[in-house]
Amino acid sequence: MNGASWTGWVAAGRPRRSDRAFHLRRVRWLSRHLVSTLVVAGVAGGLGAPASARQPTPRHIVPVAVARPASSVPPATTEEKLKAATAVGLDPAQVAQLDDREFTFRVWQKAPVGSEVSAAAVLALNDEIDPDTKQSVACSLYIRTGITEAKDRDANQEIRDRNAAAAATARRQSAADLVGLPGSSGRIGLGDRDFIIVLWEYVRQQQPGLTGTIAAAEKAFAGGMTDRETFLGGGLGAVYAADRRRLIDEAHQGDEAARKDAERRFARQFAASAVGVAVTIDDPQWMGIREDDFLRRLGDIIGTDPLFVLTEAARAKAVMQGQAASLSFIEKGIHERVADDGLRRREGIRAEYRRSVSDVRGRAERDGYKNLARAAQRALADGTLQAMIWFLQSYTALPLDSSDVALFQAHDSAPNGKGVTGWALRHLGRSSATVQRFWTSSTWIHSRFGAAAGDFDRDGRKDVAVLYRVATYHYRIFLFSHIDSGDSRPVLAWETKSEKKGWEFGYHQLVAGDYNGDGLTDLAVQGSRWADNGPIDKSNHLYLMMSDGKGAFAAKATPFEHEAVTGTPSAGDVDRDGKDDLVFLSRKKLWLAVSSGDGIKQPVVRWSASSEEERLIDRNPLVDIDQDGSPELVVLRQANDSKVEARAFRNLAPAAGNVAVSKLWEAAGVARLYFGQAFAPDVNGDGATDVTFVGPQAVTPDDKPVIHTMRGSRHGGFSAVRRIGNPKEMTWGYYAMVMAG
Repeated sequence: MNGASWTGWVAAGRPRRSDRAFHLRRVRWLSRHLVSTLVVAGVAGGLGAPASARQPTPRHIVPVAVARPASSVPPATTEEKLKAATAVGLDPAQVAQLDDREFTFRVWQKAPVGSEVSAAAVLALNDEIDPDTKQSVACSLYIRTGITEAKDRDANQEIRDRNAAAAATARRQSAADLVGLPGSSGRIGLGDRDFIIVLWEYVRQQQPGLTGTIAAAEKAFAGGMTDRETFLGGGLGAVYAADRRRLIDEAHQGDEAARKDAERRFARQFAASAVGVAVTIDDPQWMGIREDDFLRRLGDIIGTDPLFVLTEAARAKAVMQGQAASLSFIEKGIHERVADDGLRRREGIRAEYRRSVSDVRGRAERDGYKNLARAAQRALADGTLQAMIWFLQSYTALPLDSSDVALFQAHDSAPNGKGVTGWALRHLGRSSATVQRFWTSSTWIHSRFGAAAGDFDRDGRKDVAVLYRVATYHYRIFLFSHIDSGDSRPVLAWETKSEKKGWEFGYHQLVAGDYNGDGLTDLAVQGSRWADNGPIDKSNHLYLMMSDGKGAFAAKATPFEHEAVTGTPSAGDVDRDGKDDLVFLSRKKLWLAVSSGDGIKQPVVRWSASSEEERLIDRNPLVDIDQDGSPELVVLRQANDSKVEARAFRNLAPAAGNVAVSKLWEAAGVARLYFGQAFAPDVNGDGATDVTFVGPQAVTPDDKPVIHTMRGSRHGGFSAVRRIGNPKEMTWGYYAMVMAG
């Protein structure tokens, strides 16, 4: 949805004719379902008393709203409505055919006052309406899952939405009392938008002299959620007071004494309404007493109300200071202090929602629900009530978690065996992983290609690039877009082919990164030029495949030191210049090759071992373990015949001094894991660095993969290492897989 409301108001500030007709139809529907119909209230010019003065009752006015949805959600089904109706005691036959918003309104009417079921309905009704479908997403979600969750909170005596809903209804009740709107008890459960429609229609018909109020209501209705809650939370009072004072001046021209008396009476009425007390301008118990006595009587009502702590303290002080201070407080001070109390209460409500959202985030991070954890973190980072309420309303409708690793399974593990299936490996932050098939081929040979994952078409979803050796001197790059869709097909993105001489590539060492800092995912691979009778030159080359973001690549070859490209490459921004660099690790040395912007510079040795390291894992991620902005290289190696250990290579940047090596983790019983690969997806959505190792438990061709995940900490380092259960579909051996993280 866009920032405009569903009214579709044009730039001139008036509704389009078709939209206005829709609004008036909604007003008529609302009127049919409310407790009473609109009646005439007040004398001409809006100077009379409210038509339905209630007993003096304190009201709390705090703006609160619900953020607009970020994605489409289907309306509730008839079956879901029948289930929800039964849960709250509604007659299913009478409500099953209502739209989601009307259904939610009926639930609010039926639900016990002060219950979480009622409160959640109030907040859902305050959601925006889609301008095309006229659907309220929050109401759809309320019917689908929100009613059940709210009933559970009521059963467990938990409070989540009650205070925010009370604030929302209170601002509408205060507005209704201010303009004398009759039958307000049946209207305050409406969302701000529909309530303002009713208020606007009433004032326009019954108090046309309040021209500023009418115009402000139209403007608020045309605006967004913040505009509407600002209007009801304080803006209405300001324009209404200006209208009333203007009408007083017009009605009493030439009679200064009468004008002052009318002004005094209105000031008291307006002051009382600020704390939710309805008084009439001709009530001698309120109008026939001194200013300090007026405040004393007001204090008898709000004195012990925790919602007006600041207002009550200022009221008591004004009374002690005498008539002048009391008059000033009635005319101005009470409105300022009520606003301060509102802000104080709003912060309290925000803190309550922060606790609720933080609790959901904590459980999601612990249990590996990364989309949920990330959505919760976004709501907390936003910090507004709108964002946090919308999160709590909508998180059950979040999409499935994206995959963590892509893998290609060979149907026949023999070197030239044909047949490959692509799988998206998910849920590496949970107790057991899952897989989803996205493609299968009966002709591909798994030993002829390497793969790298990234977002190659800039759509924000995971893709996989494959460098495939078709034949001697003949290579192709295929892109699998959006593998999480469950149906991704290879699309040719690049090809090189020669008859008698050409390039050969180390396709198993394909590595993805942004090597020129343009925000696109590129590829790097070692290559050399050959002819039928041997190498054309003695130099190895680093081949960069620069992405255009549209699914194509431009290749650029750079001569490279032979020894470096025999190492395992890893990509990351080591020198923190916004461009990915390459680190190569062999059994004895570590090289750094930094990006120049249009290529990769020659590698420089950054570390050498005193003796040759053996049994190193094939693929090593560059990740920021200590959260200092610079990546470290995480390497898995076999410590002895029964143990593996994870090491970190730190201080990799050219100016960082000597490279330091430290042990991160050690485990027994998985000694053959070093034959595998390591990846660094954020498996639980907490934004910290996680590292996942996938490898065999033994070296037999049919041995099943073993998955371990090192959970990162927001404060740096790793908090835990977990063994993740294999998906039930993973019946093949580790050596029959090609993987990309």
